[in-house]
Amino acid sequence: MRQKPSPNSKAVSSPSGIPSWRNAKKKETDELPVIQAISHEKSRNRTIPLKRFILAGQLSVSTFFRYEHRAALGEPLWGPRGKPRAVTMEDDVILQLLKQQQRHGNRHRLRAVFAVHAQHPEYSTRRFQELANELRFKLLRGERKSMLSVEYCEAHLIWSMDIFEQVHRGVRFHVLQVIDLGSRVKLEPAVKPGAFTGEEVAEHLNYLMHKHEAPLFLKRDNGSNLNSGEVLSILKMFAVIPFNSPPGFPQFNGVMERSQGEIKRYLRAILKDREELDSFAVAVHLSVERANRRRRAVLAGKSAQERWEEEFSHFSRRERESIYLEIKRLAEWIQETFPRKKRLRKDAGAHAWRIAIQRYLESKEYIRLFRDGSELH
Repeated sequence: MRQKPSPNSKAVSSPSGIPSWRNAKKKETDELPVIQAISHEKSRNRTIPLKRFILAGQLSVSTFFRYEHRAALGEPLWGPRGKPRAVTMEDDVILQLLKQQQRHGNRHRLRAVFAVHAQHPEYSTRRFQELANELRFKLLRGERKSMLSVEYCEAHLIWSMDIFEQVHRGVRFHVLQVIDLGSRVKLEPAVKPGAFTGEEVAEHLNYLMHKHEAPLFLKRDNGSNLNSGEVLSILKMFAVIPFNSPPGFPQFNGVMERSQGEIKRYLRAILKDREELDSFAVAVHLSVERANRRRRAVLAGKSAQERWEEEFSHFSRRERESIYLEIKRLAEWIQETFPRKKRLRKDAGAHAWRIAIQRYLESKEYIRLFRDGSELH
């Protein structure tokens, strides 16, 4: 470990003429000759590596190049002692960044950042990006607070279906997961290497609905295998009403997203020291069992399995068809009330369908809606 030189120590020149110490009471002017000497040797001597000259001057490589750049620009080598060379961002710049963010959207967020940064070259790129990220996180936090949260009050009423992927020992496995939103219970998963076809998804749904009795609603995303003709045939056979998440908005199915994260955490713990490929499917089923036995505050201290085994509402086929027609008429009326520009959008029908289902579930008190922690009435 290098000892700190005493304040009275004198400079000792190295063979290349570069001072080989950094005085504890050094001044900024002491650094400038060192930088100039190293720069001179860099251009004159090609046989000795540059790093040796930099280390002889008791500098790190990054510090040398930073100081050399500042010296070439005629700027002070040091910032104020004890304070970082921070850059502050004015309110009008933040306002411009917000406007660009709203114009381009999250998909083209970097374009928005670069567009504003080009107008303010006085700010470093790194600092500008940091502030843009801070602003983005603040916006996201605000969006989360303003988003609706849903409490599902009835078990066996709404199922959610999705597929997640997990790599184990170089093989990418796909897991088809179906959960009951009211009880949070995870039904028997389907596991296979490679993607599921629409026919395989339909076959698994058919098995679950025969075993557990079909729900009234099925929530899913817009994947082609989850929306195939075979899946639609199964839903018609059991008179299950489907509704899809908006494209690119996984928060709409937030319970499923959190459920998948929970299973992945269990899988990481179970598969930590497992080498066999066959162990993955076993681990998935063990993870589902553990999750179903865990007591949850959202279920008033009960486990998902306990909530699932309680009494629940049953619907005959005639009742299911009547509910479907009621929601369909409501969705058509909602779509007619849309402004003309919104009514002409390709997803207007799907949007109206989601609103109609939400209103039906609210009217029957199957769900409760909250915003900022307060229930909406």
